[in-house]
Amino acid sequence: MSVSTKLSNKKKIFSNGALIASGQVISQLISLLRNAMMGHLLSKGDFGIASLFMVSISLVEMMSNVGIEKILVQAKEGDDENFQATAHLLVFIRGVIAATILYILAPFIVNLLSLNASLVWAFQALAIVPLLKGLMHLDLFRLQRHMNYKAYVLSEFISQSISCAAIYPLIMVFESYVAIVWVIVIQYFILFLSSHAMAKRRYRFLWNAQYFKKILRFGWPVLMTGILLFGIFQGDKLIVGAFYSTSTLAVYSAAFMLTMAASILVTKITTMLLLPYLSSYQDNKIQFIKIYSLANNIMLFISVLFACFFIFYGEYILTIVYGNKYKGENVLISLLGVMWFFRLLQTPSLVASLAVGYTKASMYSGCIRLLALPFILHAAKNNMELYVLVIYGIIGELFSLMFLITRVNFLIGIKLKKYLYNILIIIFVTTLVFTIFSFNTSIDFIKIEKGMIWLMHYL
Repeated sequence: MSVSTKLSNKKKIFSNGALIASGQVISQLISLLRNAMMGHLLSKGDFGIASLFMVSISLVEMMSNVGIEKILVQAKEGDDENFQATAHLLVFIRGVIAATILYILAPFIVNLLSLNASLVWAFQALAIVPLLKGLMHLDLFRLQRHMNYKAYVLSEFISQSISCAAIYPLIMVFESYVAIVWVIVIQYFILFLSSHAMAKRRYRFLWNAQYFKKILRFGWPVLMTGILLFGIFQGDKLIVGAFYSTSTLAVYSAAFMLTMAASILVTKITTMLLLPYLSSYQDNKIQFIKIYSLANNIMLFISVLFACFFIFYGEYILTIVYGNKYKGENVLISLLGVMWFFRLLQTPSLVASLAVGYTKASMYSGCIRLLALPFILHAAKNNMELYVLVIYGIIGELFSLMFLITRVNFLIGIKLKKYLYNILIIIFVTTLVFTIFSFNTSIDFIKIEKGMIWLMHYL
C-alpha cells in the first residue's frame, strides 16, 4: 500500500470518525434533554411507567433481531441490490412478528408488573413501533460499508429533534405517561420517513433462498444475543418494577438511562467506525490485529475516564438532568458507571468477532453475564438496596469480559504473551477504578457481605 493511499485512508477514518462522533453526541444530548424534561415534568410514578414502555419495545425488538443491519456492512454481498431487497423482506417480517407479539403480550406485561389494567391500551399502541422499524429503508446501513454515515446521522438527528420538541406540549396536554406514548410513536414515525427520504435505492422486497439462509446463519446467534441482552440490560428493570414501587423504579431507571446513554454513545461510534474498517481487513491478519489492538488501548483509556466521571460527578449530573427528587443516589450511579466500564471494555472484541463473521462470541458472553440475573432476583426478593443488584451485575460483566477477550484473542491469533499482558492491564485498571470508587462513596458493606454469603452458599 502506497504512502498516499495510507494517508488518504487515515484522513477518511478521522473525517468519518468526527462525523459519527458529532452526530451521535448531538443525538444523545437531545435524547438526554428529552429524558430530562420527562424527569422534571412527570411524577416519579409516571416516569417509572414511561421507562417500562421502552423496556417492552426492547423486549420484542431483541426477540426478533437477526442482525440484518450489520450483515449489510459485514457481508461481501452487502452491496448487492437483491441481497438488500431480501433483507428488506426479512426486516418487514420481523417487524410484523414483533408488533403482533407486543400487542398480544400487553395484558400479560401489565399483570406481571402489577400495573393498573388501564395501561394495557398504551402497551398495545406501542406495537406500531416495531412495525414502523420493519418498514425502514436499509440504505442507512448499507451506505456505512462505504464509510458514508451522513444519511444515518441526519435521520437520527431529525427524529430525535422532533420527538424532543413534541414532549413539552404533549405533557402539558395529557399531564401523564400518555404523552410519552405519543412521543415514542412520533420519533419512530419520523425515523421511518427520513430513512426513505435519504435512500439512494428503490425500496423493494425480494425472496432469495440463498441470501435468506446466509442472513439467518449470520443472524441466529445475533438473535440469541439480543434475547440475552434484553435479560442483561432490561431484566433488572423488570425485576425492580416487579418487586419495588414505581417511584423506586423511576430512580433506578433514571440512573441507568443516564449511564447507559453515555455508554451507548461510545459503543455506537466505535462499532460504526471500526466494523467496516476491520471487515475490509478480514484477509490481512497482521493489519487486522494491529487495528484491533489499537482499538483496545483507546477503549481502555475511554472506559477509565467514563467510570471516573460517574464516580465523581454522577450524582450531580443525575440531579441536574432529572431534578432534586433524584438526589442522594451517589452510590447507585457510581456503581452503574463501573458496570458500564466493564461493558465498554468488551466493545472492540465484540466488533472484531462480528468483522470475521463469528457472531457466537457475543452470544456466549451474554450467557455468562445472564448468570447474574438469579442473584439480582434474590436481592430484589429480599428487598435489598438497589446498589446490591448492581454489584451482582458488575460481577457478571467482569466474567463476561474475561471470557470474551480470551475467546476473541485466540480466534484472531493473538500470541499468548500479548494476551496475558492485556489481562494484567485490565486487572490493574479494574483495581484502580474500584480504589477510586471506595474512596469517593460510602456503602453499607454488611448488606453486601450478607449477599456474598448467600452467593457462595448458592454456588
